Amino acid sequence: MNKRLNYQIKLTVYIMILVSLNYVNTMQQEKANQESHLKTFLKDIVVGSLTGISEVTVNQPLVGIKNALQQSQSIEPKKLYKGYCVNAISMAPITAIQVCANSIFQRILSNGKDLSIKDKILSAFLAGAISSLVSSPSELIMIKQQNYGKNFYQTLKNLLKEKKIRSLTRGIVPTAFRDGGFSTGYLALSQIISKELEKVTDHQNKLLGGVLAGILSAIVTQPFDTIKTQMQAHDQNLTTTLRTYDQEGFKTLFKGLIPRTTRVMMAIPLMSIISNKLSNSNIIKLFEK
Repeated sequence: MNKRLNYQIKLTVYIMILVSLNYVNTMQQEKANQESHLKTFLKDIVVGSLTGISEVTVNQPLVGIKNALQQSQSIEPKKLYKGYCVNAISMAPITAIQVCANSIFQRILSNGKDLSIKDKILSAFLAGAISSLVSSPSELIMIKQQNYGKNFYQTLKNLLKEKKIRSLTRGIVPTAFRDGGFSTGYLALSQIISKELEKVTDHQNKLLGGVLAGILSAIVTQPFDTIKTQMQAHDQNLTTTLRTYDQEGFKTLFKGLIPRTTRVMMAIPLMSIISNKLSNSNIIKLFEK
């Protein structure tokens, strides 16, 4: 009886030790995974922020031209960089959100497996749609600056005074569809098209893939961008704006298509190249250590 009891006690102790060791090992793995996810998150923020600011610095004049054409205004060179600061500052978190959210959605959709093309597109679109929470209010302020020539503080003060804070959400629905389309081109289509081109030409076509993705994304999302601009510039709701375009004709939804297509056509390969260079740079690799 005593021998049997001693055996049971020893067996119980062994089991407890094994369970404890397994628990410690699991906790260490979870901690390592958390640290890895945190490093990846911080890396995505830095890469996304620098990428977004670089794109706005190059393409801001095209934004001013596009906004003027969509509102049937004359193009004034001195106003082309009006609103640059708010656009550049906002593009940092916008692109960071897109990059980080895309990584998160990809992990969720992959479930440990390889992502399908459909999953990559869905992930990129959702990431872009979420970023509209930042891009929509920042672009509203930029448009008001370009129209009235006031600085950021004066413009924001007037908006909050006259329309209250809810005015900053004007145009967020079409912005979500537009940014979803742009993010799809930037984070998914450019890579997909580049890989398909490699099968035909037997060499890398990242630049051409980005250009083609940019043209496609710009054309598909142009109506959403035009509606967004009209809503924000004239303080209209979605129903009123759609009624206006219904009267004027569908083609008016494509006002400003050329400067915007040029911007997106340049932006997607530019952002893809900058993002790739930054991701492989020695500074960014510090996050991986």
